[in-house]
Amino acid sequence: MNYQEFHNAIKNKPFTDLSLKELAFVHLNYHRDWLRVKGGTLCSNLSLVIREIRHAKFQTYSRSFLPVAAAFTVLDQIGFCYSRSDIPVFSNSDASPIKKSLYYFCGLGDNDRDTKALYAMRNSFLHTSSLLSKGKWSNQPSYNFVFYRYLNILIQHPLSDWDGDFNTLKLEMTTYINPERLIELTENR
Repeated sequence: MNYQEFHNAIKNKPFTDLSLKELAFVHLNYHRDWLRVKGGTLCSNLSLVIREIRHAKFQTYSRSFLPVAAAFTVLDQIGFCYSRSDIPVFSNSDASPIKKSLYYFCGLGDNDRDTKALYAMRNSFLHTSSLLSKGKWSNQPSYNFVFYRYLNILIQHPLSDWDGDFNTLKLEMTTYINPERLIELTENR
């Protein structure tokens, strides 16, 4: 069944008769704010968030914070709703949906170094907008993040780890992130 046939089949059904696969289709693929079904309307904010990312990333006063924050929103939503059956199950079923999304849909390892860094950046970014993350426990790294749009990769890890003490923070302890690559990960999901 092609896209149009699938779309027509969905819109001719009442909401209560839609399968999880059909609901996922609307959530992931419907590029409008709503889809009328028999007796109601389905709304998916995922397409709205992606459109807002695409708009904000080209605006002078919103291109740094808003698209990155929205990218984490998309990763959180996708990781909460979906997984893949063609790869091993994520090792921690209670892990953050963002970590699961990075694993299942972005090609990152199961809680690898990149995943840990992105998750720490997300927390610091959304909680304090500081791009600094101090590990709470001894097994958690601390990070000094800097956005660098000219980086050819998503993350460039520091030459030496930062211990979270501001008195010892040095330039070689910086973790560089290409925000445009992060945004691309979410736009292509």
